[in-house]
Amino acid sequence: MRGLLFLIAICGLTAAAPPPASAMQPRVAEERGAIVHYDAAGSRRVLTSGRYVQPELSPDGKTAVFIKEEVAGDPGFDTARTSVWLVDIASGKPRLLLASTPGGAATAKLAAMWKPQFSLNGGFVYVMAEAWVTSSAIHQINVTTGAHRYVTDGALLFVIRQGRYAGYLMVQKHVYPKDTESGAIDPVFVIRPDGGESFMVPGSDKDDGEHSVEAWMRRQGRARR
Repeated sequence: MRGLLFLIAICGLTAAAPPPASAMQPRVAEERGAIVHYDAAGSRRVLTSGRYVQPELSPDGKTAVFIKEEVAGDPGFDTARTSVWLVDIASGKPRLLLASTPGGAATAKLAAMWKPQFSLNGGFVYVMAEAWVTSSAIHQINVTTGAHRYVTDGALLFVIRQGRYAGYLMVQKHVYPKDTESGAIDPVFVIRPDGGESFMVPGSDKDDGEHSVEAWMRRQGRARR
């Protein structure tokens, strides 16, 4: 539960009123299963409709990635099926990037994927997939070819967009320290895009770890966008 609350707090997943049109940046949103694009003036255009969720706009604003719910279910019981799609903003034409792939080892299973995020240059998309009982797996997908590979375990909080570690991933992991009997903890790590573990954010292994992550970001001048 703590990890889930942490994920919500860090990623700002609580509902918020949209900014006034004059303050808007181009964005995409999911509205009743449709992917909708808003330009800088606030003009609304439906790109594609269906059972679509979790859209994100590419860094150059030309493409959006989103999840299609193929089969409703519970990812934790391996009954949900989702696929990853891209849509061209100018034409509104969608294309399948990665189909649902059930079965196989935990590091290869891509039955239910969610929370797609573009890499810093927009050439890759990162997704989380159900893998282990206590942890998701993070995969990297090539936007051009659809080729994919396992990166690391954990929950992808966001891709760092500014500063020395721009392009790195902020990942919350579920770990069992060898030097404690207090059970599992959920610290946050800064991870290279190739999966190499860089370092744990100091203090993120404590009960108020979300504050340590926010403070670290402020000190380093790093931001999500």
